Formats: sequence, structure tokens, C-alpha cells
Amino acid sequence: MSAGAAATALVGAMRRISKRGLAVLEPQKMPWGTWHKAEVSPRIWANNRKRALAAGQEWPWEKPEPEKPMRKPNKGHKRDRLSVASKAKIAAALELMPKKFEEWREAKKKKKEKLLGSGADRFVWNTKERRQRARNQGAKGEGGSAAAAR
Repeated sequence: MSAGAAATALVGAMRRISKRGLAVLEPQKMPWGTWHKAEVSPRIWANNRKRALAAGQEWPWEKPEPEKPMRKPNKGHKRDRLSVASKAKIAAALELMPKKFEEWREAKKKKKEKLLGSGADRFVWNTKERRQRARNQGAKGEGGSAAAAR
């Protein structure tokens, strides 16, 4: 397109813009169902606006800025989101640990005592425990010696 033709296109576009405003940028649907392209392209619209503003004229057909929706904050890492709940759960579990250890020790002791009645102390107690048990029984005066406990 030559410089003269470009100037004519800009003048023609200005005439259409002044008649119809922002509607010239929209494609049109005709009553019989066919679509026609926009009368003025966005490039021609921008050129006319730029020339008018450079000449110190007012441009009355400013397109409204679309309202931008508020962005949601990023989800972040799952470990960060759940760390508070996890720390609370761990703290609650730590409070119960001494009781659980005591229950475990009692259960282990009962199991050993039950097996001792069947004469399986050799399999239940290790050597060190058997010696300690024999010393304790000897000190209590229950009878038996270290040799008898083996």
C-alpha cells in the first residue's frame, strides 16, 4: 500500500470510527446468518489513535480496560501446609510415649514370666539376665545359687 492509500485508509477509518465508535472493532453477524469481519482492524485503530494523540487531539474512543480478576495465592508445598498439624500430632504422640513404653515393658515381663513357668528360661533370658536373676534370688534368700540357675 502506498503512502497516499495508507492515508486514505486512515481517513476512511476515522470516519467510520467517528460514526460507530467501538462497534467498528467487532465482527458483525448479518440477519441472514453470515459473519462479516470488523470494519476497522486493530492495527488501523491503533495507528489512528497514535496519530491523534501525537497531534495533541483527544481520543474519545478509548477501549475500557478489562477488569483483571484477583489472583489466588499459590498453594505452596504440601509439607509446608501440613507441617503445623503434623507437629501437633507428633507432640501429642510424644506425650503418650512414656505410658506406651511402660505398657510394653509390662507386657514383655508378663510374657517372660509365663514362659518361665514352662521351664523355658534358657530361651527367654539371655546369659546376663540369667546371672542377674540368680544373684537377686540369692540375695533375697529364696534359695538357689548361680550354678543352679544355669
